[in-house]
Parts: sequence; C-alpha cells; structure tokens
Amino acid sequence: MTTKMFTLVEGFEGESMAIEVAGDFEKSAAFSNTGMKSITTSKVPRRPAFTIKFNVPYETKMSFIYMVHSSHNYEYHYCHVNNQRKIVGTNGRAWTKYEQVLPAGEHMLKFEFNYQEYYKPGNNVDGIYLDNFTLEMFPLTNPSLIFTDEGGYPYHDAQGNIFKNLDFGTLVAGQTSLPQKVNVYNYSSFDVVKPMVYLKPPEFSPKVKLEISQYSTPFIPENELHFNGTMKDGGHHSFYVRAVSQEDTMSGGNFYIYAKAAPL
Repeated sequence: MTTKMFTLVEGFEGESMAIEVAGDFEKSAAFSNTGMKSITTSKVPRRPAFTIKFNVPYETKMSFIYMVHSSHNYEYHYCHVNNQRKIVGTNGRAWTKYEQVLPAGEHMLKFEFNYQEYYKPGNNVDGIYLDNFTLEMFPLTNPSLIFTDEGGYPYHDAQGNIFKNLDFGTLVAGQTSLPQKVNVYNYSSFDVVKPMVYLKPPEFSPKVKLEISQYSTPFIPENELHFNGTMKDGGHHSFYVRAVSQEDTMSGGNFYIYAKAAPL
C-alpha cells in the first residue's frame, strides 16, 4: 500500500507563493501546463535569470514541469540545482518533467535564458516557462489537520513536529501586527465535521496577546473559531492571526494554535 504524502504544489496561480522566487521573472498567461498561469523569465535583460529557494525538513522528491519557447531555436537555457547544472538546451516547446530527490535542508534552483544579440525584448514570448513546482514533503501516517501559511507551505508534519513558525517580526510596545492568513487542511483520509481552531493558554507575558479571526477586515477576535459544514478530505478553511502588545510590554514569547474535528 502506497503511503499518502503531504505534497506541496505551487502552480503560480495566486498572488502568494509557497516558495521564494526572486530575480528576472514574471507570471504569464501565455503558456501553462495546468491552470491559467506559469512563471517565465523576464524579457529584459538579455540574459534573464531567476532563483527558487525553499527548505525541506526531510528527504523530499522535487519535481517541476518546464517548457522553452525559442523563436530562433538556438537561445540557450539552463537550470542549476544547488549550483550543479542539471538542464541545458537550445529549444523544446513540449512540456517536460524534471525530478530529483533532495536531502533535508535549504535548496536553490536557478533558471537562465540567453537571448541572441538581435533579440528585441518584448516582441515575443521567448523564455523558460515553469509550472507545477512540487515537493513531496512527508508521509501522512496519521489522520491529521495540517496548518500551512497563505501560500500552502506547512508549519508542521503529521506527528506534530514543528519546522516553521508564524513570525510577526519585531513589534514595538503597544503595536498590533498585521493579520497573517493561515490555512488548516484536512488530511485525515476521510471527511470531518465540526472543525474548529483554538488558542492554547499563552506561555508568554499576559501583556502580549494573540488573536484569531475568520476575517481580516473586519478583524473580529475570538478564542475559538468554529467552521460550519463538512470538511472534505483534502479540503481546507482559512483564518487570520495577529499579535497585540500593550504599551508596557517588555518581552514576547511562544504561542500555540490547535485544530480539531470529528469524523463524519
């Protein structure tokens, strides 16, 4: 029996992303493998390049779908994984899948596209197109409700091991942070009812308060959030979290948010 995995899929459809993308890139509706969008190298400069950075807590299988559109058939494209060249070529308009197993830790991919001298930026859709960036991150051995950030990157695994925190940065005393969106996914392999999210009694100064709300605007703070209806296997709900400090706050601390539900 195949073990079900928590699989992060970044399809580049929304505004937020689960991975860090930087450099000469843009989202494009010109070509996509699935959905409506992909990301591609910018049309300027002549040798655009962008990077993808991410961290995985365990050995992880990474994959992505890529395509190269080249008007002259000899613009070069490259992909480096952790500074090792893995893909090189001159053309290839068919979507192609690349896979690699990565060890736990931080990783970086770099995509480059070299235009010819006579290329005029902006007059076509030449470039590398990337879609469905996928990380098979950890096994879902227990029925679980998993918290993720807005982009879909998980905060913990099915055993409750935490490998990412909800970070509000540095707050000045008396300041209230901006609300951060959090998702809670049902990975129980069955539908559940009465899903709820709640705060554990704080393990920090009473002068620092955590608040949760089903809405960002208006933000209506509650100690417990109850969601109506059935939560399908693989389905999710979203809510918002903010930190509030008093003017005489001298220190912060850690807090915990929990979720629970009943089998259907």
